[in-house]
Amino acid sequence: MSKITTVYDTLLAAILLIFPEKTKLNDPYTLTDNPEHLLRDGYGMRKTATELGIAELCNISDVHGFEVALCREIVRTDSQDVPLDIEVKGLLEDAFELRERLYRYDELGISTDITSIDLGGVSGVESFIVGKGKFISVVIAFNVQVTENIN
Repeated sequence: MSKITTVYDTLLAAILLIFPEKTKLNDPYTLTDNPEHLLRDGYGMRKTATELGIAELCNISDVHGFEVALCREIVRTDSQDVPLDIEVKGLLEDAFELRERLYRYDELGISTDITSIDLGGVSGVESFIVGKGKFISVVIAFNVQVTENIN
């Protein structure tokens, strides 16, 4: 087994520890393919592109891209005039917490498997509808450098 499997599983476990009250999405790649109850306060990790970092003397150092999608339901009634700002700020605080935790990757317990984590950006807030529910989401990007010994 390669180190990327350990890294992938550790990242999922870390996200669960950061957001124990959130629900893991079935399909983080297409948010609208998830049931409404998972989207109410959900998260999902996506694997994006892998780029070759450095290859030298029986070692390959790949840079693996990841994204974490966070979403929340927007509950509104016809008589409700509360601004959307509360939910948006909640998502932004969640994104900050995730980025802050990933920045300290040495505390994930697999410091020998991860060479570095480079934080990427946070997407703009997007809204979407699933069934009768309206939701908002943000996506947090980051890259994990993993060095594999190919001896």
